[in-house]
Amino acid sequence: MKVIFDFGANVGQNLEYYLQKAEKVIAIEANPALCHEMLKEFETEVSQNRLVIVNAVLAEQEGTTTFWLNLELSVLSQLDEPSDPANFRSVQLPGREIKSIIADNLNRDDEFLYSKFDLEGYDARALKSLFKSGNFPKHVSAEVQSLDALALLVFQKNYDKFKIVNGLQVAERYKEVLIRISENTRTFNFKHHSAGPFGEDLKEKIFSKWDIIREFSSVGTGWRDVHVEKSLRRVSRWTYFTSIYSVLFLMIKFLPLSRTLRLRILMKLYRFLSRG
Repeated sequence: MKVIFDFGANVGQNLEYYLQKAEKVIAIEANPALCHEMLKEFETEVSQNRLVIVNAVLAEQEGTTTFWLNLELSVLSQLDEPSDPANFRSVQLPGREIKSIIADNLNRDDEFLYSKFDLEGYDARALKSLFKSGNFPKHVSAEVQSLDALALLVFQKNYDKFKIVNGLQVAERYKEVLIRISENTRTFNFKHHSAGPFGEDLKEKIFSKWDIIREFSSVGTGWRDVHVEKSLRRVSRWTYFTSIYSVLFLMIKFLPLSRTLRLRILMKLYRFLSRG
């Protein structure tokens, strides 16, 4: 059975699409009010056990966790204390580790088709937890707001194809697009604030590890999702470490920063990746 995990489901703007791509979808959302909305909108799918809604904050350990609800725009709610707390309301919510959520909802014979992350600054830590738990979905996407998140995607030897989705353009760019459902195709409209298509439905330029670093070095991070696809070929240890060396070289060469600052960033990335 194909399974999709939507980490940061918000109001469920991706669920109609995901439910057509997989037999089961797990939607993880911290905001209780938004979970209630999804339960009402997708009542049939929930009753059929095709959709599981997990009301929890992604955290590094289980237990009660402080979460910050944005008072104006729900998609901006976040785990970390905001720089402008006047626009947020703090609440205490159950915290869950990624590995426990996956263990509860993914069986041994299931295919982990796709994992989407949109966690307002927590994407890098969530990606690290995902990979550290030994889970490598066929497709992964995450909002790249930091070099840490980009490095975690690039340095994984399991993935070798990269695509970019501009979050501001999803509703306009992916309107009336063809998506594949089993052996058939149909047109689909992606909503504003949705993550857009993934995999074979995502008709965007394919970047290599080297090219994706060049792209972000010249344009910078922001509201841009990076999609990665699992490699079908076995990657040798020598090839993997050669790739890492090459990517680091390109980062040093192309980042629009002083050489000293570039080297400090690379040292930080190495420490981040080597922890635990």
